[in-house]
Amino acid sequence: MSCAHSLAPILEAVSEAVVLVDPSLVVGVANTGAQNWFGRNPTGESLKSLLPPDQHAALTELIQRAKIGGQPHSATLNVMSQCGHRSARLRVTKGQTQDQIFYTLCFALPCASPAEDPHEIKDRYRTLLDAAFEGIFIHEGGLILEANAAACEMTGYSRDELLGMRVALLSAPHAGAEPTEQGRALAAGEDDEFGPIEFVGVARDGSTAEIELLNKPVVYEGRHVRMSAFRDITAHKANERALKRRVEFDDLMTSISADFINLKTSEIDAGLSDALRRIAEFAGADRSYVFRFQDGERQTTHQWLRAGAPPVKPELESTRKADDSWSMQHFKQFRPVCVFDRSALPPAARNMQLELEHQGVVSCVAIPMVFEKRIIGIVGFDTLTEQRSWSDETVQLLQTAAYVFASALERKQTQEGLERTVQERTRQLRNKQLQLARSEKLAALGQLVAGVAHEINTPLGAIKSNNDTLVRATQRLKEQLFSPCGSSNPVAPKDRVDSLLAIAQKVIAVNTEAIERIVSIVGGLRKFARLDEAEVDTVDLHDGIETTLTVANHLLRNRIKVEKHFGPLPQVQCYPNQLNQVFMNLLVNSTQAIQGEGTITITTRQVGEQVEILFQDTGCGISRDAQDRIFDPGFTTKGVGVGTGLGLSIVHQIVDDHGGEIEVSSELGRGSTFLLRLPLTLPVRAPSSLPASQRAEAV
Repeated sequence: MSCAHSLAPILEAVSEAVVLVDPSLVVGVANTGAQNWFGRNPTGESLKSLLPPDQHAALTELIQRAKIGGQPHSATLNVMSQCGHRSARLRVTKGQTQDQIFYTLCFALPCASPAEDPHEIKDRYRTLLDAAFEGIFIHEGGLILEANAAACEMTGYSRDELLGMRVALLSAPHAGAEPTEQGRALAAGEDDEFGPIEFVGVARDGSTAEIELLNKPVVYEGRHVRMSAFRDITAHKANERALKRRVEFDDLMTSISADFINLKTSEIDAGLSDALRRIAEFAGADRSYVFRFQDGERQTTHQWLRAGAPPVKPELESTRKADDSWSMQHFKQFRPVCVFDRSALPPAARNMQLELEHQGVVSCVAIPMVFEKRIIGIVGFDTLTEQRSWSDETVQLLQTAAYVFASALERKQTQEGLERTVQERTRQLRNKQLQLARSEKLAALGQLVAGVAHEINTPLGAIKSNNDTLVRATQRLKEQLFSPCGSSNPVAPKDRVDSLLAIAQKVIAVNTEAIERIVSIVGGLRKFARLDEAEVDTVDLHDGIETTLTVANHLLRNRIKVEKHFGPLPQVQCYPNQLNQVFMNLLVNSTQAIQGEGTITITTRQVGEQVEILFQDTGCGISRDAQDRIFDPGFTTKGVGVGTGLGLSIVHQIVDDHGGEIEVSSELGRGSTFLLRLPLTLPVRAPSSLPASQRAEAV
């Protein structure tokens, strides 16, 4: 009954006792006449409580007839009043305002006073119509028969001008135009009620308003006509659209905020540019941009332009961001700068006004990006063709966007700083690793030097000894060749010469063998180190294993037997010198694990696109706990002064750099097996961040 309450002032203008009841027959409004009739205000009471029980059936029938519609229905019933039970003429009419149905009940004595003056009755209805807040037309066949004061006020026409006018013209866009679809609905002749409908109404002065209308058939002066009640909902619809737009903008900002949470550092720039586009398009801007204050410089870092819009010029940046500028004073107070009309800027903003005119900016809004109570930049939105009014709600949402952008940019800057720090720390760590690797290499070379020296010393001793024999044989040969005839030597000169030549040939053969041994040892060392092949090469891994065995021969002689089970292998792309170091470290570990005599078995095979190399020994084995740590830098089971703890760590790093894997299986007292898996081709990534010249040295 909330809408029916609006009729209370109209009811007060009626002298009869009148009450309004809802469909459940509860009194919602009672005028003064009704309160006087019943001796109390019956509002909130059931209508049946106002009549004796024997009259309830007649009341129900009267209400049912009124519910069907049409002209008012009346009956004479006994009604309780402050004077007791009285016979009264009860008239019931169905009414509706907006979407609420109610019934109007008028109580009057059956013995009516002398006939009222028709003009007085008409004036009374006139008063009722003019007291209504909604505009009301009564029309027949599309022609207006009656209009109240509110209708005149809303349309701009006088009552006399409205009478006889086609009601449909009130929705036409201009005088003489054809009625709109809504206008034709206004003039419809159907008997059914319809509404509410919404349309754009046109006043006499050409102004428009959004109208909500209810239309129903009524009986007026004995004629079946239509009554239309309408009200101006322009402000309501504007608020509704503003709320809808606010919700859509909220959804947009929520989506953008969620997107930024999941963005990687490398994706922030692209994400920010896309967010600028989405916000600018929604806000109706022609361009959007981010000015960043960084390292004492101010520059545009991100920008979005509508098709055909010019980019931001440097002059605009300097004007808006000068430390003493009018706009910068706002930014320092964390306040946005909104320009609805550049001609309305204060005198202090004269420079900005001139620059905006030069740049062709019609209106703009600039939001400071604040992070941890400091300004890191500005987010700006410009219109270049139409003036834009930036509402407080829009500015607040743009401030949210500025905060999201500031957080993302600071996160990006922080992450990049961390990455630079990590790179620097990694470089320092690589240098430390290089130094440790050099130490490991020197330790390995120290173990090899004595054996290699012995290997070379043996053939050198043979050459030296044979050289003395060759010198003496040569001296005697000269004596035989140049001695005087008749010498007392019983052996014929020819036989003596042949004997000396045989000695020389034998010495030469022994020396040749010794020299070849030295060349073999030196060649093995050279191949092992591959001083001339420090870069990537495609090689036969069997050659690397053989040269490693040659260099480490002194570690194996007379104690350890090496069994080789080489399967057919394709050429493998690798860093040969690094893999030679892997083979040497594994071979040295195996020889040190074997106490006394033992066997090392080396097996090679191809498995798919990989090669597998197994080093198996019959040494002392490795405990289960130690197996989990043997590849950790600095971990060793050899005791103090024996191992550096870097050998297997370097092996693991080299294999990993080659895109391979290394596995170990061992049992105490039964030996160990190291399994290498290497791809046939190096992965795309470099095996180390060190330069190639250092990679060779590092192992």
